[in-house]
Order: sequence, then structure tokens, then C-alpha cells
Amino acid sequence: MNINKINLYIWILLLIPFSFFACSSGEKKLNIQFIALSSVNDIYIPADSLVIPVTYDTLLTLEDLPVKKRKQKFIALVLPSILIARFHLENDLNRVIEICKSDTSRIRKRDRIFLDSLKKKIQNFRS
Repeated sequence: MNINKINLYIWILLLIPFSFFACSSGEKKLNIQFIALSSVNDIYIPADSLVIPVTYDTLLTLEDLPVKKRKQKFIALVLPSILIARFHLENDLNRVIEICKSDTSRIRKRDRIFLDSLKKKIQNFRS
């Protein structure tokens, strides 16, 4: 299986759960915290199922850590970014659903620009 097919499957898996939600009016906002890492001890480990939206400005090597700790730190590094991307995908999907629910014979200019930008992203993704 080539990498493009794998990426396509990942996109589909991320989008499917949101196709069942009704669209809310207005786009949701996310308060992302940007953290400068100076050591692996600066990586935030979530204590429960609530993950703070964090983006780290530096990638540190985890090679020197024991395997169990390395896995924990890796998940803590990557999971917030995955959830942030999923949040943005949900917003985009909700906006597309809202546009489709409206009178499609008269799409607003900003909605047309938004749809064109999504179309370009998809075309770039496929090429």
C-alpha cells in the first residue's frame, strides 16, 4: 500500500465521525499553547482524558529514555497535534455542511473562497 493511500485512509477516518454531527453556527475557537522545550521534562503528560492543546516549538530526541518512558513522552508530544488537526477538520466539515444546507444557487463569496481553498488542498494532497 503506498503512502498516498494510507494518508487518504487517515483523512477518511478523521472525517467520518464528524459527518454525523449537526453543524453549529459559527466557527469554534481553540486556545493553543505554544511551549518552548529545553528538555524532555518540559513535555506535558496529561493526567486524565482531557488533553491540553499544546504545540511544541522544538523536537527533542527521546533515544536516551527507557522504552516505556519514551512511548509515554512520544504520545504526549504527538497527541495534542493530532487533536488540534482533528479540531480544525471538524470546523471545516461543519462549515461545508452549513454551506450545503444553505441556498447553494447563491453561495456567498467568502464561502466560495473557502470551498476553493479546500478543493486546492485536496488536489495538492492527491498529487
